[in-house]
Amino acid sequence: MRQLNNIREENLMRETRNYLNEKYQHWDCGTRRRWKDKPD
Repeated sequence: MRQLNNIREENLMRETRNYLNEKYQHWDCGTRRRWKDKPD
């Protein structure tokens, strides 16, 4: 039972991470570009 819960949590975490990556990919790229444009 405990193992099943762990697997379910792992899947949920993976799905959440994938969703967040897709959601913020565009924003992240824009932010990186902005950082690159800034002089160090």
